[in-house]
Amino acid sequence: MAPTVTRRRVLTPYSDGFRQFSDVLLLGLLIFLASLPIVTAFAALTAGVDVLAAARRVDGPVRVRAFAAALVARLRRWLSHIVVPVVVIVLLAADLLLLPLITASTTASAVIVGLLAAAALTAGVLFAAMLQPGERAAHAWGRTGAALGRAPGAAGMMLLASVTAIALVVIAPVLATVIAGPYVLAAVAVLVRLPHEITHARKAPHEDHR
Repeated sequence: MAPTVTRRRVLTPYSDGFRQFSDVLLLGLLIFLASLPIVTAFAALTAGVDVLAAARRVDGPVRVRAFAAALVARLRRWLSHIVVPVVVIVLLAADLLLLPLITASTTASAVIVGLLAAAALTAGVLFAAMLQPGERAAHAWGRTGAALGRAPGAAGMMLLASVTAIALVVIAPVLATVIAGPYVLAAVAVLVRLPHEITHARKAPHEDHR
C-alpha cells in the first residue's frame, strides 16, 4: 500500500512559504523606508541583500535590527555606496533630459535610460553583494567583472530582474513600497548560482574600508 502523501499548504500562516513571502515583503518595505533620503537608496538595497542572504543561510527570519545594522555598515562605505550611486543617478537623469533632443522620441529615450539604469543596477548590486568588510573596492569590482563574464546566465537573470523591477514601478508606482523585496530575493538567488571563487574574496592583509 502506497504511503499517503500530505501536501503542505504553501501560504498557510505558519508555513515556511508564508514566512518567506512575508519576509520578502517586510524587507521591501524596510528598503523603501531607508531609501526615502534618496542618497541612501543603494546602501539600503545592498543591505537588504546582506540580510536576506544571511537569513536564508540559517533558515531564519528577516529582522529589523539586522537590517538596521547592515544598513549602517553599508553607509560607512560612503564612497562606493553614496557618492558613486548619486553620480550615476545624476548622469541617468541628465540622459533622460538630453536623449529626447537626440532621438526625437521621448519613448525611445525613456527605454534607453531604463536599460542603462537596469545595467547599472545589476552591476552595482552584484558589486555591493560581493564587497566584503575590509576589502578594497577595486578587488570587488574585479570579481564583479568576472561574474558578468564567466556566468552570463546568472548575470542575465539579474538584468532581467532589474528591468522587471523598474518596469513594474513605472507602471504602478505604488509597488515602489515593496518591489525591492522580490528584487533582493532575485539577487540572492543569482548570487547562489555564481562560482564560490567569484563570490568570496581571498583574505589579504591591510585591506582598507573605502
